[in-house]
Amino acid sequence: MANPEKRETSAATTKKSSPASSLSVSDTMKGLLADQKDRIKLDDYVTELLKTTLEALAADPFWQSAPGLTAETFQARLDYYDVTIKDLLVAVILLVRWGQAEQIMLLERIFSRLAEANKDRGGILVWLSARSYPVSLLSYAAGMTALTFGNYPALRAILLTMTNLQRGDDKSGPLIVAIGYQIGQINDTFKLIPAHSKNRVPFSEFMFAKLGAQLEELLFLGNSYERYFDEYEILAALTFADYREAEGQRVWAMPGRFGWKFARTGRPYDTFIKDAVAAGADWPVLRAGLFGSSATRFEEIAKSYRVFLTELNWY
Repeated sequence: MANPEKRETSAATTKKSSPASSLSVSDTMKGLLADQKDRIKLDDYVTELLKTTLEALAADPFWQSAPGLTAETFQARLDYYDVTIKDLLVAVILLVRWGQAEQIMLLERIFSRLAEANKDRGGILVWLSARSYPVSLLSYAAGMTALTFGNYPALRAILLTMTNLQRGDDKSGPLIVAIGYQIGQINDTFKLIPAHSKNRVPFSEFMFAKLGAQLEELLFLGNSYERYFDEYEILAALTFADYREAEGQRVWAMPGRFGWKFARTGRPYDTFIKDAVAAGADWPVLRAGLFGSSATRFEEIAKSYRVFLTELNWY
């Protein structure tokens, strides 16, 4: 097993080599986003953050040591990833919050490169799938930010950026589909973390606990945090289910926290779907191009997925 002190040193080295020097990433990003004439500097800065992050991920010490799976080794790996992507996470959140249309391609580049960081790697399944954790964390944070501030073109990029990351069936597809298959492999592994050992949806609960403080600091969401978290997970699940249905597979997607809430009250799923259906073709999610921009298609997927939710046996 890799020495924890070595992991910490490696992560610290990564941080020191970050493009952010005297200014924090947040301050630098806000400064560059404030003026359109700095768009090239912004692109260069974010690209350098991405390169630094990819280099740190490539140096992942868990690849070399291949430790056995325990609560300690799993948490250590998540900790390593958290430190490695910390700066890029802030940059992505602020890009979605303040970026203009031309920054959408920058977001797509970030997500596609991160998603493919573990391509063509072999090894133990749990460690291989865990390499999807960084891009998944960024997709949650960015997706919630997009919903909060109505940046639906960014939301589309977060969910549908095409990637060559293998999904588990040797195919490639939209980012949310690739992530969904990978995270599905290790969902129950998050039960190794004591705080989530009894959770029905441990990965979702982990993400909910993980992102609250950081998004509050950057976006000041207050009590709306849980609402946007649920809405992002619902949209991600329905987008996943929509893609499967288009391939001739049954409507299915791993539910998040909204799944066990649905089992008790029907909310927030039913409320979200009701509002979306009422908006019809004017719903911003459809206008951004999700669900083929079809209100009918969205409603069909939503109804089929609701049947799936009713059939789940929560325990």
